[in-house]
Amino acid sequence: MGAMSSRDAVQLSCLPEESVRAVEARKGLLWWLGVALCAGLALYGLGWSAWRLASEGVGLLGVNNDVPWGWDIVNFVFWIGIGHAGTLISSVLLLTHQGWRTPIARAAELMTICAVVCAGIFPLVHVGRIWVVWMVSPFPDASGVFPDIGSALVWDVLAVGTYFCLSLLYWWIGMIPDLALMRDRCASWWLKRFYGALACGWRGTGRQWAVFRRANVAMACVLAPLVVTVHSVVSCDFATTVKPGWHETMFPPMFVAGAILSGMAMVQLVALFDRGVRLRAASVQQVMSRFVLGFSWMMAVFYAVEAGMALLEGGTVAEVMVQRVCGEYAWWFWAMLAGNVLVPQLYWVKRWRSNPAVVAAVSVSVLFGMWLERVVIVVGSSLVSFLPGQEGGYVPSPTDWWMLAGSVGLFVCLYALLGRRMPPEFGLHGDGSPAVRRRAWRAWIPAAGAVFGMAVVLVWVWLTQDCATSAVVQGRAPGWERWVDFVPAVFVGGLLGAGLWAVAGFFACSGLPRWYHPDFDE
Repeated sequence: MGAMSSRDAVQLSCLPEESVRAVEARKGLLWWLGVALCAGLALYGLGWSAWRLASEGVGLLGVNNDVPWGWDIVNFVFWIGIGHAGTLISSVLLLTHQGWRTPIARAAELMTICAVVCAGIFPLVHVGRIWVVWMVSPFPDASGVFPDIGSALVWDVLAVGTYFCLSLLYWWIGMIPDLALMRDRCASWWLKRFYGALACGWRGTGRQWAVFRRANVAMACVLAPLVVTVHSVVSCDFATTVKPGWHETMFPPMFVAGAILSGMAMVQLVALFDRGVRLRAASVQQVMSRFVLGFSWMMAVFYAVEAGMALLEGGTVAEVMVQRVCGEYAWWFWAMLAGNVLVPQLYWVKRWRSNPAVVAAVSVSVLFGMWLERVVIVVGSSLVSFLPGQEGGYVPSPTDWWMLAGSVGLFVCLYALLGRRMPPEFGLHGDGSPAVRRRAWRAWIPAAGAVFGMAVVLVWVWLTQDCATSAVVQGRAPGWERWVDFVPAVFVGGLLGAGLWAVAGFFACSGLPRWYHPDFDE
């Protein structure tokens, strides 16, 4: 490991060999059969369905003129919400120095990446013509029309893309010291080279440890507001419309709270069924159960406020709420309340908070309830329209069911394959002298990146919304007169720039990458 403190040397000698052997061990036949089944489900449910949708059109789905957004958008919002708890545990709790995050942080980060991959497929499929999805980029099409950067749909692309990119980099950067330890402890020559390439020549010097800690804090400071921003932007797909049931100013905080609730429930399931995580996270289930209980009460308040405001407003908005509670699809609403509010009340009993059977039951009910909440919002609100002649029903098609099953298969397959070689979190923390710490990192690096990212987005706005004003459609105000519409995109651009510059600063200040390592010449 090169330069290493005495504290690290003592801890290194006490590292559990079973952790290294568990990563190197071969999986059994049942494990591979399960992964193959999930992979086949993903290929058929998502791959074949996407091919059919591209060739035959979105008529294969259950959507119609009355309900133009169906289960594809429901699944998109659901999987984005699942990915929020990973970033919450890894970044927000790191900044608040919560020690209970450590046993499950890495698994939660991996869960975030897998969930965002699953989520990103559905908007591509919903486009219908997947080959023209490039039109959301800042390039004009043949008619000279630029994408409207003041639209919530374009905010979606920026926010979700930024979230995935920075979450992936944060996961990798946080693993580098442990990747280096696996490189030095593994017996297999190909694993040594695999972990060595990912560790980028990490040697554990005082300077590298100082840069590592500060870069992690910088990335956490970027990701913490991004957790709130991403699902707030997703909620704006609905809140910025005038459709009854969607036009709600409370949607951003409501969507964020629901995302954290469903994400925490998924983290609890991961801690139960991932053996490597379960052994280290038994005492953490109590804390996570309290989180689930608290956010379930928060969702109860949101549901009550939404219903009360709708009834006070009257008209079509009240009709939407009455249809949710008493209409043909009322079982969606009541099952949602049962899964998100009633079942989590089991956690009031202390011994049930860490009971595996109770935790599994509550987590599954919460996940089902949060998925139904998206169905109630996306589909249920479309069942009542301004014009009675446009009111209709919704029946999901077999393609909808297969795509839902395929997304679950893809998530399990990705998590199993990536988590199989994911190094355990050994918990080493190298020391460096105060002088080294002061010279190792510059606080202005992420700040300069934020300024650069915002400047890039502002140039994009100037080119597409000001210089090409005549190409902007939909009767919007020209140029900078609608500057409020550009604030979300500029903010997300600043976060992306800060995160990328923080990663670049980590490598530059720590002297990485260095691909050579003497162990490779043995």
